[in-house]
Amino acid sequence: MEDLLDANGAEAADVVFYGYSSLAAPAQNSATLFLKFLNAAAGAEASWMNTLFRAGAPGDRAYRDILVVAHSLGALVTRRALLDAISSDFGWVKRSRLLLFGPAHMGTRLPELKAMLNSGAGSILADAFTFAQIKMPVIDDLAKDSDFLKDLLADSQAAVDNGVDQPVRAEGVIFGQFDNIVINRTFCRDPLADVWDNEDHCSVCRAPQTVFAVARHL
Repeated sequence: MEDLLDANGAEAADVVFYGYSSLAAPAQNSATLFLKFLNAAAGAEASWMNTLFRAGAPGDRAYRDILVVAHSLGALVTRRALLDAISSDFGWVKRSRLLLFGPAHMGTRLPELKAMLNSGAGSILADAFTFAQIKMPVIDDLAKDSDFLKDLLADSQAAVDNGVDQPVRAEGVIFGQFDNIVINRTFCRDPLADVWDNEDHCSVCRAPQTVFAVARHL
């Protein structure tokens, strides 16, 4: 994604790569931390201005537009953060947009894998998976019938019903042809997802056309 820095449209944008503890932390906790980050950046708080200064890009910031590009679990974290921003009535949230790659909004197939491993020769692997689930609570959030996903859908629908279309409705959704990790079903009022040939869950956000897809939305 560093190639994005050289793409048309990026020269007028601050391109930020945000990392978080995707497995060790519950999705809601990650969303709350991401919301703090967004609020600091969009509100040009002192912490954000200091970050820009240390990055060699000092100057005032008054962002007219905020595009959040997220992949897989990141789509859940991002949407939860933006929904919480809406409920907190943060003014910048109305200037935000979503572009999603392989989003896990409708759940993953990991719980089914666990059930399969629970039988026969796979029981030892199932025990290991259960242990990992204790260490990685976010796996519960990714189950297709989890409370986290139900709340995410209900809150998204409520926001749309209240006339808040942006950023609740994603601007674009892209899946890989061979994505067998997440479930490709339309979430709330999102547009019909595009599917890229010969890509899987991970490669869809690393393909050569990924940069161009992101740049078109800048």
